[in-house]
Amino acid sequence: MYLVVMVGVLGPHHAIAETLKGGYWGCLSEELFDQISTAAVRKDLTGIEYLLKHGCFVLKAGLKVSVLDTTWTGTAKLRVYVGDSAIVIWTVTENIVRD
Repeated sequence: MYLVVMVGVLGPHHAIAETLKGGYWGCLSEELFDQISTAAVRKDLTGIEYLLKHGCFVLKAGLKVSVLDTTWTGTAKLRVYVGDSAIVIWTVTENIVRD
């Protein structure tokens, strides 16, 4: 009986395609993402402009992603695929679209 249950649990699964809504910030580290989020709350435009040139950027809609980790605060660590390359970024979980 145990083997049958394990086969059901470990058997083939349908992959869930995930993409980005776009228009949200993404950063190369969780620390940078926290900094730009704090700058936004404080309306620190100088800080936001600096971070957008040093490790943070506005994400485009439709990019394919794999979710690597999420936090209880609503941030997500993602692998974003662009052509034959990928980059790991942090963004908000609400930026993820599960197709």
